Amino acid sequence: MNEIRDGGKIDESYVGKLAGNKYGKCIAGDIKLCSCCLEEDKKYFGSAYIHLEHQFAFVHDCNKHSVKLFTHCYTCGDKLGYSALEGTCRQGHALIAINSEHSNLNREIQKDLETLYKNHEQLSVDFLRQRLFEHLNARGYLSLNGKTQRKLLVQDFLNYYSLNDLSSLGLSSVYINQKSTFEKIIWGDSLVINLPLVLLLIRFLSGNFENFITLSYPYSMKVPFGIGPWQCENENCPDFKEFVIDKCVRFEDKYKKL
Repeated sequence: MNEIRDGGKIDESYVGKLAGNKYGKCIAGDIKLCSCCLEEDKKYFGSAYIHLEHQFAFVHDCNKHSVKLFTHCYTCGDKLGYSALEGTCRQGHALIAINSEHSNLNREIQKDLETLYKNHEQLSVDFLRQRLFEHLNARGYLSLNGKTQRKLLVQDFLNYYSLNDLSSLGLSSVYINQKSTFEKIIWGDSLVINLPLVLLLIRFLSGNFENFITLSYPYSMKVPFGIGPWQCENENCPDFKEFVIDKCVRFEDKYKKL
């Protein structure tokens, strides 16, 4: 959160804003709140607080209470900022809970996020990427030489999700069809480049995030040059041109295309 003060005055353009928003596609621009959570916080803890799980740009409802998250007062339209933590907007209007109108997918995505929170200490980028390769390979979206079957993946993905599903998470079929969209996730350096798309891809491949991290599939590629023994090609070796190599260990960078 950030409130910029100049001579004791608050810069209204920063009221209710989230500072340090490094991942613009993932984190909401304004603080989002649930009126039911605010009441429960005050009841059990004596003070309300801002919930981390509500601050994703693609999360629209409170998964616990099934009500809409809000950034502005429904009565007067005032941006809430810190005032909502006291139970009212700055004009004194009470905060009203409005039932969710979004699809079950948004709630399921939030369950995946909760699973991620609970297991984050045991998870690493390397582990998640290995699981991604395993599930892609098990579903037939990786070729024997390690390349992505992108067209097939995109086609099946768009058949699996509706346009409304994509739109609710800030995505579109045009974006999904771009050549680099899935390539950046599968072969790029960061898995948070587009978190809602990553979560949708995980659900598409494995059903939910819990299945994704618990189910393992053998992932290997056939050796493209036979099963040996192999001929020595080292001219300085006394066994040069002899079939003396009976073991092959292949080193590869699994994060890049071969």
